[in-house]
Amino acid sequence: MLVSHLDPFGCVASFLDAVFRNVFNNGVVVATCTDVAALYGTCPAPALRNYGARVARTDFVKEMAARVVVSAMARFVVTSVSCLA
Repeated sequence: MLVSHLDPFGCVASFLDAVFRNVFNNGVVVATCTDVAALYGTCPAPALRNYGARVARTDFVKEMAARVVVSAMARFVVTSVSCLA
């Protein structure tokens, strides 16, 4: 099993193509982000630009940030696989 760890300084969205090209069958992708201002709703414009999500300041910003990153990764995989078919 191959594990690909994605840990850029800032947004992970620009590196998704590279990380998913290096994952094979039964591989695991681990992603960490440091752009918490965008993901926590402090600066919502970069979240819309990088992740395609509208975020707001809430009591559960950490869960929302994780869901935004995971949904961006899932949308990337779905669109890249549909382009190959």
